[in-house]
Amino acid sequence: MDRKEILEKVKEVVTDTLLTEDTQEEDRLTEDLGLDSLDRVIFFMDLEKEFDIIIPEQEEESIETIKELVDYLDTKL
Repeated sequence: MDRKEILEKVKEVVTDTLLTEDTQEEDRLTEDLGLDSLDRVIFFMDLEKEFDIIIPEQEEESIETIKELVDYLDTKL
């Protein structure tokens, strides 16, 4: 899976989980997308299911933007 495909899948999860569209790579999970701590847990669970991957909690906490998330997934897939 290439980076573009990962980005598109991440955008789909954002749309499905947060009911928001027009997500950009620069979007910050908390500030721009409005994820609170519970939303963040649900969002990462949905990502793990979509990509069939386990993201350690320490990694989740360090990811602040969609770009950082895509970069992380790109290295793990």
